[in-house]
Amino acid sequence: VPGGLRRRSRYRLRHKADAAQPCRVGPAHDLHHAAIRHGSVGFQLQLGLRVLGGEGGQPLAYGRLIHRLRADVQRAKAEWRAMVEPRETSRETPFTSQRPLVALRKVLPRDGIVVVGSGNTQGAVKQSFPVYQPRTHLTSGSYSPMGWAVPAAMGAKLACPDQKVVAIVGDGDFMMSLPEMGTAVMNGINVLFLVLNNQGYMSIRGGQRKFMGTLWN
Repeated sequence: VPGGLRRRSRYRLRHKADAAQPCRVGPAHDLHHAAIRHGSVGFQLQLGLRVLGGEGGQPLAYGRLIHRLRADVQRAKAEWRAMVEPRETSRETPFTSQRPLVALRKVLPRDGIVVVGSGNTQGAVKQSFPVYQPRTHLTSGSYSPMGWAVPAAMGAKLACPDQKVVAIVGDGDFMMSLPEMGTAVMNGINVLFLVLNNQGYMSIRGGQRKFMGTLWN
């Protein structure tokens, strides 16, 4: 952030020269705060911190700024929906990866937990499966290890027995930990397994074709 902000303690942001002086942000800058934990946004900004912007230090028009940002977000969301909705509502066969996710979201409670496998399945869930409560979308992220989602979903069910838990996996991912079905049955771990069967390791094939062409795949 322009204006010489630096951290003096764990939970405070102060002006570099004098904590009593306002931080001046240039007219071409916006002040942002991004955080992993949903409850920590704005938590580290000291109460009473004044941010001035505009020409000659005129007060920043917060109302106009918020209105502009809200409009930008709504426009981006509309563009995104226009791009993904055809795949969500498609009636073609074989069906798209997004179509069963839309059906699942309609019947799964808002506090239901989805544990998502790797590859194309992970991407499809991020695109087309709304999440309404914290800690209800569990994924390995960029690590994307195959075989993780099935036992992870069983662990989620043991940790939260009163919530519905669904493992969403591709067929190749599911095959990696298929023997765990026995563990689930023997221990009464009631997890729903949604297998998106595209008959192959399609994300791997896509990467190979991108970098190596179709000759070898």
